[in-house]
Amino acid sequence: MAKRKNPKNKGISRIDSGSTHGWFVRGYKNGETYSKLFSDLKCGGKRKAQRLAREHRDELHARLSKIPTKRRKS
Repeated sequence: MAKRKNPKNKGISRIDSGSTHGWFVRGYKNGETYSKLFSDLKCGGKRKAQRLAREHRDELHARLSKIPTKRRKS
């Protein structure tokens, strides 16, 4: 059975690959990608990294919402 996604983690992905373990935050605006990895090791553990990633995601989305949306060229 597939794991249920936590709605609190919208816009956040878990990375567990090789020596990389952490939470990856991504946001998009006007064709630009804004991203940041919150490493378990550097943040002091998996839960703390997740909390910091959620805080960053909320701040990022607030900043991105203030940027005017550019019209796409046809």
